[in-house]
Amino acid sequence: MPTQLTFTQQRGFTLLEIILVLFLLALMASSTLFLTENIEDQAKYDVTKQRLTMIRSAIIGDSSRLVNGRSQISGFVADMGRLPQCLRELLSPMDCDNNELNLWRQDAQSYVWAGWRGPYLAGSSELTGKFHFRDGYGNSGDTTDEFGEDWQNSGWDFSIDSGSLSVGSRGFNGLDNDDVPKPSAAQELVTPFDYQLPFGSDWQDVAVKFHSESTSGTFIPANSLRLKLNSPTDGAIPDYNDSDFDTADKRDGSTVFSRSFPESDIFTPSLNGRFSVASGDELKFSANATVELDKVSITIDSSTTVTFTDSDGNAGDLSLNNSCSPTCVLTLSEEATPGTITSVTFSANGTVSISPDHIAPINAPNFAKPIITVPLDTELMNNTLSLPSGAIITLQDSNSTMVDRNVILSGATITVSQSFTRTSDNTITLDTSNEEITLPSNTPAAVGNTLTIPAASVFPLGEKAFTVVCETGTEKGQLFNGDCDDNTANNISRPHSISLVPRTTLPINGAAIEWTIQ
Repeated sequence: MPTQLTFTQQRGFTLLEIILVLFLLALMASSTLFLTENIEDQAKYDVTKQRLTMIRSAIIGDSSRLVNGRSQISGFVADMGRLPQCLRELLSPMDCDNNELNLWRQDAQSYVWAGWRGPYLAGSSELTGKFHFRDGYGNSGDTTDEFGEDWQNSGWDFSIDSGSLSVGSRGFNGLDNDDVPKPSAAQELVTPFDYQLPFGSDWQDVAVKFHSESTSGTFIPANSLRLKLNSPTDGAIPDYNDSDFDTADKRDGSTVFSRSFPESDIFTPSLNGRFSVASGDELKFSANATVELDKVSITIDSSTTVTFTDSDGNAGDLSLNNSCSPTCVLTLSEEATPGTITSVTFSANGTVSISPDHIAPINAPNFAKPIITVPLDTELMNNTLSLPSGAIITLQDSNSTMVDRNVILSGATITVSQSFTRTSDNTITLDTSNEEITLPSNTPAAVGNTLTIPAASVFPLGEKAFTVVCETGTEKGQLFNGDCDDNTANNISRPHSISLVPRTTLPINGAAIEWTIQ
């Protein structure tokens, strides 16, 4: 029987259809990969931005957070008194030259804590054994030097210019700033306004009210004291032994110390306005005083200066100032002849009482001082500054002082012999010699060639304390206890603590510092 073959027609994919399907599959795969890469890049970008915020908080803290109703003060600047010079200083107690930083400790005189108490950032340990704080892309710097750029900044672009700190990421390719741009001059990570509080001439002189526990009162010689604002400098509280403050001129030009005070010899009675007198002691009055009919009461007005001289020759003006308003009454333990007098000499031991018993404070000079910075090798002679080029700056008077390149002016105005151009907010450049002079940033515009230099000083944020220290005697630089030559410690007075928070009002205006002496 013959075999019958049956043929069934089948239809398959053409070559064109197969190519089209493969193209669509490839397109879907690549789209998924592209989307995944975008998500990954966005995540790295977000991590980098978050870590920039963490770096900022590590440096200046977060003043928006309140602790017991006041802004929280924390961060590297508050502890060390300066900006970090590289990112490494936020991770370990080593500076950018691999030297140890001052560690956290309390100053014995001021009770102010200062020093490194990090880490301020939580770094990650790597195979090298070193801790780093990388950006979201894991960028690293030059690793050829063990303590070089990568060790210092963990692959970030890190720079400080004119007190502003910039930190930027090099992005996904490690070469440019396409993803997280390095901040421009208007977008720094930290600016001076974020961590500094400037003091100007608007900050009044700080009044110091001495409480003498001695029944005989206390003599305070002229210019024997300074008021010290204890503020961390490179993680430590400075003192008279530091090279920056080891001469009177350096202390005059610093923002840490006021100028010396009081202006004249003074005598402060005991807490209750009384003091003991001995035979031969004398009271002198700058104007006529009146002995009342009771023979023991002497009335003086606010314009009268009372000078007390003891039998050993110590003399000082009673610290009454303007507290005699309109009058004060001095009550003696022995009688005097009623009528008008200009002095009283005591013939026996006794006491003098002052009513009202308020002991007026004494003004310590302002910390803010008018200071300019001049070129190297400038010379000061009387009221003239001679610049290396031959240009002359004439000062208002001859009492200015010069420390290194800083000139501390005793008068506010200066006149420059050459015309000049204001090249920045705090710099003028002489047109002929091209020399630069640095001014306080709030210096008003010049009138001709004359500038009026405002008093200014700047302190970093943080906890500070005022203390009164001896400028003279064997106890120079030590806390004042009533005598700068008796070699005894002051265990009575407590430093006057203040908190400095940027963009806030000044903390001490109008408040007298209470200082107890023995």
